[in-house]
Amino acid sequence: MDWKSKPVGITKEVVPFGKRIDGSTVGIPIVTARGRADGPTIMVVGGVHGNEQEGMHAILSCIRHLDTSKMRGTLVAIPVLNVGAFEHKQRGFPLDYWYYDLNRVFPGKKRGSYTEALADKVLTEWVPGVDAIVSIHSGGDLAQACKRSIVPTHSEENLRLAKAMGPGWEVIAIGIGDREDVGTLTEVAAKEYNIPTITPELGGACWRLPDAYIENVGELEKSIVNILREYGVLDGKPSYPKELWLSTYEPIRAENAGLIWLKPACRVMQEVKAGAELMEITDYLGNTLEVVVAPYDGFMVLIPGTPSLSVGKTQVASIGKLLKKIPVK
Repeated sequence: MDWKSKPVGITKEVVPFGKRIDGSTVGIPIVTARGRADGPTIMVVGGVHGNEQEGMHAILSCIRHLDTSKMRGTLVAIPVLNVGAFEHKQRGFPLDYWYYDLNRVFPGKKRGSYTEALADKVLTEWVPGVDAIVSIHSGGDLAQACKRSIVPTHSEENLRLAKAMGPGWEVIAIGIGDREDVGTLTEVAAKEYNIPTITPELGGACWRLPDAYIENVGELEKSIVNILREYGVLDGKPSYPKELWLSTYEPIRAENAGLIWLKPACRVMQEVKAGAELMEITDYLGNTLEVVVAPYDGFMVLIPGTPSLSVGKTQVASIGKLLKKIPVK
């Protein structure tokens, strides 16, 4: 897709992709906001996971408030990438029996399953020519997530993008262990096209009462605008956090299914010591099956979004391990 060939102003389109059983077309919504002057092309993506709606609202709200006559360059906004998953209100597309989670299959396959082919289309047709990618996520129905920015590496350009998320976005994380080399949009796009990418994450189902949800959506919209200012797409001085917390994180798993009893240490951004009890898993009769403990010192970046597990060997939390703090100038 040649984004720079789009007309000045707002262009809304639905790009055909795949067929439903009734013969109707699955379409991916794309909004292109193009300024009158030349400038960088920034891609912002929501709905990679269909039950993470915060980014969808933030992107569309940002588009509503944009004045393209004052823009330089292009904003490529994909509010709902994984339409199949969104229609079922699930993390992944449940009718793709082979590959469920879109954010694990990049770079995908042109002649693969629905999910694989969608990943390939994004990477081969939509990402080329883009100067930076922001892929917005949340805790969804699975977890409560702190405000953090996941980056492929702590490179100068990635940290610039992370800094531009603005005040409150101090935590900059890289996944290790089970999270290392996962086929996410931002990981693979960064490697293949040598561009800065970032995955901001916050909230989840536990923050979806009106006031909390509106606040989170507003925070994300402010971050999108701040990034556009950082890259000169919009006028105005960007705001930054006072410092960046460079961190790694790993998934913490429970071996047993059952009811989750959260301990005081299991709170978003709570500091924990190795061996601290995070949660107790019991059966339906209240018998203790397992006590999940922190494997190392750190702070809670992800905690359970629901107080139960239907299957064992499931991720129930993530703990950030602080590497260093960098003052922002």
